[in-house]
Amino acid sequence: MSKRNVRALQAIALCAIIGVSYIQISRLISYFSVVHYWISVSASWWGKSCVQSFKALDAARPSAPYVTDFVRLFPEAIVTNRFFSRAGQPPGFNVEVDLYERYELLMQLPVLFDPTEDNVIGYGEPRFHILEISSQKGRDTSFNRAGDRRFGSAEWQKIVEKGGDFNAIGYTMITDQPVPGVRGRSKVLK
Repeated sequence: MSKRNVRALQAIALCAIIGVSYIQISRLISYFSVVHYWISVSASWWGKSCVQSFKALDAARPSAPYVTDFVRLFPEAIVTNRFFSRAGQPPGFNVEVDLYERYELLMQLPVLFDPTEDNVIGYGEPRFHILEISSQKGRDTSFNRAGDRRFGSAEWQKIVEKGGDFNAIGYTMITDQPVPGVRGRSKVLK
């Protein structure tokens, strides 16, 4: 009897002892084989493409549209390279800032790379999101959904033209009622 057959018989005996069917064990083994494959593929991508992409993003950051206006209007903004789309999609810029100790403004800017992933050759449509913070306790932030607003580049351009005034898109911010605990949270959480 071959080693493979002996192992199969041992697996069947173990299944009988613990009350699990051989089919369930086979499915588990198959599942873990798939997981192992994707981990190795991801590790390969992270080892090469991710590093190249992030270097290209760092080089493009000073001239990236929308990012430059965002940082000029809100100098406290934090710019990071982040994956924010489906698996297999390249990373882009994630920019965020707290405003008036009550709001969180986010922007995500997808990027396009050349085939070598050494250079940024274009940008996708940015997505903006204002979130109104209702409470901040330690690392836990709660948001007031009624104060949420999503918008795109056309509305952003109006805000830029008005020097960062969100009234330009019909969004009135409460500027004199900070939420306790928000001050300095971005330094702690990011």
